[in-house]
Amino acid sequence: MSTVNHRLVHVPPEKRALDVEQNVLAFRHELQSSALFSDAALAKLIDEHPHEDLHVHTMSGTNESPNYLDADVGSLGGADVLAAIKRGRIWLSVVHVEEHAAYRELLDRLYEELEAQSSIRTGKRPRLANLLISSPTAEVFYHADAQPNVLWHIRGRKQLIVYPPWDARFMSAENRELCLLGMLMDDVYRPENERYATTFDMGPGDVVTWPQSTPHRVVNVEGLNVSISSEHHTAASKRRQRVAAANWFFRNRFGLPMRTLQGDGAVAALKRGAYLACKAVGRVFGGGSLVPTDEDPTATIRLDPHDPRGYVEIAGR
Repeated sequence: MSTVNHRLVHVPPEKRALDVEQNVLAFRHELQSSALFSDAALAKLIDEHPHEDLHVHTMSGTNESPNYLDADVGSLGGADVLAAIKRGRIWLSVVHVEEHAAYRELLDRLYEELEAQSSIRTGKRPRLANLLISSPTAEVFYHADAQPNVLWHIRGRKQLIVYPPWDARFMSAENRELCLLGMLMDDVYRPENERYATTFDMGPGDVVTWPQSTPHRVVNVEGLNVSISSEHHTAASKRRQRVAAANWFFRNRFGLPMRTLQGDGAVAALKRGAYLACKAVGRVFGGGSLVPTDEDPTATIRLDPHDPRGYVEIAGR
C-alpha cells in the first residue's frame, strides 16, 4: 500500500489536546492513495464478504419524515453491485470490514496514529469498521449512533452535518438512553436545528470524529462515495452505556426512577455494578439479554444494475 507520506493520519497540533469525548474534531488522512478502495478492490471485497453482512438500502422522504427500504444483493457479483449503486440512490454498508486482514491492519494503523496525536484512547477495546459505498445522490437522514464514530472519507464528495453533542435540544434524554442501548437511532428533526449545525464539506482525505450519540446527517454531493465509518469503545463510552442499560433495566423491571446518564461518580458506579451483577445472575440461570434487541430487517427490494433506480421490487414483499 503506497501513501503520499509515511504517516496516514495528520491531526493539526492545535487540535490534538481537544477532549474528543466532548468535541467534534476534523483532521486529514492519506487513505485515498491506497489500492484497497479502487473499483476492482471494492468489487472483490463485496464478492468475498458474507452476504448477510452486506447491508443495503435506498432512501426517500425528508429528515422530518425519513423512509428507508432495505435491499438484497441477490446473486449479483461485486461489479454489478457497484454498477447498481452508481445508477441509483443507494447506500451499501460492508459491515465488519475489519474481518478482512488487509482492512484490519489498516484500521489498527489508523487508530494507533490517531491515538498518538489525539485524546482518543481505545486500548484493547474493539475497533469496528463498516466500509460505506453510496450513490452520488444518496443521503443518511438525521440520526445518532451508540458508539463514538470516526468518518474517514476516501472517494467522492459529501456534506456531513453535525449537531451540538450532549444537547437535549437535539436529542432528548429519553431518546439518548435508547440510542446508547442500540434501540433507537432517529430523533425528532426540526428545521431550526440547522441554526446550530456545523457542516463539513468532505472530499478525499477528510476525517471527522464526534462524541458518542451525537446527532448528524450526511448528504452526498458528487461521484461514487466511499468512506470508512469506524467505531470504538472508550472507558467513558462503556460507562455511559452501562449506566443507560442499568437505568432501563431497573426502571422497567422494578419501577425504580433511574434516568440520569451521568457515567462518573459513586451513584453511577453503584448502578453499573448492580446491573452487571444482574447480568451475571442471568447468565448463570440461562437468562437472555436484560434489555430488548432489534430484529434484522426484511429486504423488500433487490439491487439491479439495469434498472434506472438501481433496484427492483421483490415480488410478494
